Order: sequence, then C-alpha cells, then structure tokens
Amino acid sequence: MPPDYRGGDTEMQLDGVRTLITTRSLGVLSLAILIGHFAELSQPTFGTDYFYDVRASQKPFFAFMMDGRYLSEMIWHLSWNMFPPTLLFAGGLALLAAAGLIIASMLGVEDKKPAVVSTCMILFFPLFFETFAYHPLRVVVPLGIVVALLAVQAERITITAIGILLTAMLYQSSIYVAMAAVALVAAVRLADGADRRTTAKYVAARATGVVIGIALYYIVTRTVPMLGGYEPARLAQFSQTVASWSDIGETFRKVGAGLSELAFADHHFFPWEVKWLLVALYLLACASIARKSLVSLLLLLATPVLAMGVIWISKTPGMMLSDRIQYPMAFVAAGGFLIAWRYAGRLRGAVLVIGLVVVAIFALQTNIRHQFMYLRNQADIDMSSNIADRLKRLPEYKPGLPLVIVGLTRPDYLPYKIFPYDRKVFGNTTLNSAFSMTWSANRILIFFMDFIPATPADQAVGEADSAGMPAWPTEGSTAIKNGRMIVVLSQ
Repeated sequence: MPPDYRGGDTEMQLDGVRTLITTRSLGVLSLAILIGHFAELSQPTFGTDYFYDVRASQKPFFAFMMDGRYLSEMIWHLSWNMFPPTLLFAGGLALLAAAGLIIASMLGVEDKKPAVVSTCMILFFPLFFETFAYHPLRVVVPLGIVVALLAVQAERITITAIGILLTAMLYQSSIYVAMAAVALVAAVRLADGADRRTTAKYVAARATGVVIGIALYYIVTRTVPMLGGYEPARLAQFSQTVASWSDIGETFRKVGAGLSELAFADHHFFPWEVKWLLVALYLLACASIARKSLVSLLLLLATPVLAMGVIWISKTPGMMLSDRIQYPMAFVAAGGFLIAWRYAGRLRGAVLVIGLVVVAIFALQTNIRHQFMYLRNQADIDMSSNIADRLKRLPEYKPGLPLVIVGLTRPDYLPYKIFPYDRKVFGNTTLNSAFSMTWSANRILIFFMDFIPATPADQAVGEADSAGMPAWPTEGSTAIKNGRMIVVLSQ
C-alpha cells in the first residue's frame, strides 16, 4: 500500500531525519569527513579574494552587499569580520551533512547506508571546491542550502516564502537546490502511487511559496538601497531575466551546453570516469522509475534543468557562471543515486557499490585539490615577495606609490601539473594564479609593500612607460618611472 502523503509533510520528513541520525551514521560521516577533507582541515587554503578581504575589512560593507546577500552581510559583521578558516569549514561541512540527510529523508529513504553514501557525495562534490576556497562562503552557502530545504518542507506557503526570502539573502543559488528537491520528491511520490491531484497540490504550494519569496526578495533589494544608500550592483548586473524568444533560445542552448559539460567533459578534479558513473546511476534511476510512472520520469529528467536555474536569469553571457554557483548539481547527483537505489530491486547492492566508488574518487579529488591550492598559493606568495623585493631595492622606491601591472601570467603557469582549463560554460577562478587575472593581480602584493592601486590614467601612462621592458622574471621587468611602480608580467 502506498504511503499516505496527505498533509503532515514536515513532521513526517523530520521523523525520517531522526531515523537516519544514529551514533553509527554520525560516526561514519565524521570519519568520512576527516579522511576526505583531512588536508584542508589541517592546513587551510584560500582563494585570492582572501587578500582582498583582509584589506577591505575596514570598509563599512562587505562584497555581500553588492550581491544582495544581506543576511550573509549581517553574519559577516556579527563575526567581527573574522573568519577562522578551519572552524568555518567544519561548521559548513556539518551543515552540508545535515542537508544530505534531509534530502534522503525527503525521498523516503530509511536505510542508513544509502543515506550516508549520498551525503558523502554531497560533502565531497567537486562543484563545492570553489565555494570552499572563499572563507566567508564556507558557512553561508551550506546554511542557505539547509534553510532552502527546510523551507520547501513546510506545509504553509507563508513559511516557505519566508524561508526562500532568507535563502536569497544568504546565497541565491541555494533556491535551485530546493526546486530540484521538490521535483525529486514529486517523482518519488507518484512512483509510490500517490494521488496525482495531491502531488500537484504539493508542487503548486511549494512553487507558490518560492515565487512569493522571490517577490519579497525583490522588494527587499529595492528597499535596502533607499535606506542605506548601497546599491546591489552585481546583483542588478547578473539578474537579467530572459525576455524574448531569442533569449529563450540562447538560454536553452546554454543549458544544454552546461549539462553536457558537467556530465561528460574531463574537468579539473572531476574526471570523466566518475561523471560516467553518475550518469549511469541517473539513467538507472530514470529506467527504474519509468516503470512506475511516466510523469515521475519527466520530473526526474527536468530536475537537472531546474538545478541549473541560474542560467535562466543570466542573460549576460558568461556572467558569473562558475562552479561556486552551480553546486545544486550535487543534490541532483545524490538524488539520482537515492532514487536508483530505491527502485533498483535486486540491483540495490550494485548501486551501493557504484556510489561508494564515486565517493572514494571524490574523496581522493578533494585531497588533490588541496595539494594544488596549497602549491598554487605558495607560488603566488613567493612571486609576490620577489616582486616586492626588487621594487623596494630601487633607489626611487618609497611607500605609497601607484602600482601598475602590465599584462598577466598564463593561467597554467605552474609547472608540476596541468589541469584541463578549457571551460565552455562554467569557470573556476580558484584554479588560476592571482597574477593571471586583472582584478586580482595586485592582491597578494599588499602583504609585502605599501602601494596604491593604479587609476586608469596611471595604468595608461605606466603601460606606455613599460615599452621595451622584458617580462617577469627577467631582470629589468620591474621599474619606477614618473612616480609609478611598474611590473611587466607579459607584453
């Protein structure tokens, strides 16, 4: 007899979480976190924004304000602008583990083994690597995911709307996790024999709550600037909803390219071998659930598209389409695994083994990622120190001069390992040297000498004065001319 899905959603699903939380399951998850993230927990790495954060910490507002993440901004201020990286990372992983158990309970999984495996998939999923590289995001992103999942479990539309509003003010992409979760839950309910009308009401109530929450967020983003005079500039630039047939066509093309890239391309720290395993699990989930309900199959096929919802509001090509906002795909992969396990029958054991193989590969990749980040950071620090030493040895040097950096280094400047950098849709700034991007080229140098960033006029004059200078690290690649410090990285 199929489960009775009429009402009581929140209480029923919270009971499911309690069933999954045992001393053994928590112990296994803790051990998995320790093994998979041991290197990062013991020796934290960081993205180039860390150096900017240190210098910008005296400003009245953090970058969260530019993105309309007002609740994250509040957390940043309440923590005295300090982010102990290991503590934040441990807290973020605990929240992600909670999110993994919540999604397992939402899909009606009561067996602790697949729930733990799917949670580990989320904990080690490669699309979280860029998120983990930015210390302030280590807590606010997982917190946003948990709030979003709890919001769509609420029976009242008002509670869902408030939860979505809070989610948007933490990290907007977490809303797509909630949307994907609702689609997965609806698919499972129909496959279990739930009434279509009841399931439609379930989806409609959550969709209504999400729409109202987003509408409330829109009002907030218009009200806060009037009260505080601080415009969410990047949010306004990013949120350009498709508004014409040509936009819609381009969006479909980009969604297709993005899904193809995430499913088949040989990415850094996300090799094609493990992607094929995840695709196989998802296809098995589709085949298994199709025997139960064709509508369930359609919902399962739509789930990855919902998880990529950021593309639907990103009319600007390439604008902030990076790994750190595409993490909802982690929950698509975990959900596909759980559904494959639920309906695989005699193949459950094989599904569990494949899931364990995926987790083992992911755990290995997290430690490889740490090694890469550590060596990359060390190389950037050494280069910054050497540049500063050369400039300070020049007789014309004095603190506070404008710094002009001409050209950039190659993204793959590190000699010991070359990762695939050919990204078609999504980017990842944490892979690159700080000196390979214009906006971060001078960030690490703030620790080694006193300077002021070059104005556009300074940059133009400095580039003209750099004519004939060789590129770093050749002697003569640094100079002080016309009261400006010049560093030539490439010509």
